[in-house]
Amino acid sequence: MTTPSSPSRAPDSDGGPRSKDPRHRWASAVDEQIRHAMERGDFANLSGAGRPLPIDENPLAGPRALAYSLLKSHHVLPRELELGREIAAQQAQVEAQLARLRWHRDQLASRRRSPASSERRAYMVLRASVEAHLVERFRSLNSKILTLNISAPSLLHRPLIDIGERERSFRAEFPPLSAS
Repeated sequence: MTTPSSPSRAPDSDGGPRSKDPRHRWASAVDEQIRHAMERGDFANLSGAGRPLPIDENPLAGPRALAYSLLKSHHVLPRELELGREIAAQQAQVEAQLARLRWHRDQLASRRRSPASSERRAYMVLRASVEAHLVERFRSLNSKILTLNISAPSLLHRPLIDIGERERSFRAEFPPLSAS
C-alpha cells in the first residue's frame, strides 16, 4: 500500500525550503546583500570598527531610566553605584592595612638575627591597632552592604562579610610575636 507523498517544496537560493512568509524572504535577501558586501570588503574600513557601539540607553534601568538619564546628564552617580564605590574603597583600605602589616611581619621574619624588642613592640602595636579597628570596619562595611542589597537591583548585590571568620583568619595569619 502506497501513501500519497507530501508535496515537495522548492528550495530557496540558500538550499532551504521556500518560506511562505514574505518577512522571511525579505530578511534572507538582506542577509544575502550583507554577506556579498562583506565578501567585497565594503565593511573593512568603517570608522569605529572593533569598538562597542555608544549606547545611551541602559537596558537594565527599567522604570528608573528617566532618573538615570537625568543623573548621567548632571554627572551624578545613582546612590547604589555611589554606595558600591564606597564599599570598594573601604575594602581596599582594609586590604591595604593588612598588606602593610604583612610587610612588617615578613620583614621581621626575614632577619637573620632576632628582631630587637623595640621592633617587636612596634609590630605588636601596629597589629593591635589593625585588629582593634578590623571588627569596627567590617561592621560598617556590612551595614553599607545591607543598604546596597536592599536598594539596588540584584545584579549589584554583594555578600555580607563573615566577621567572625575574618577575625579568626586575622589571628591565624598574624599571631602575637613571642617575647624571645
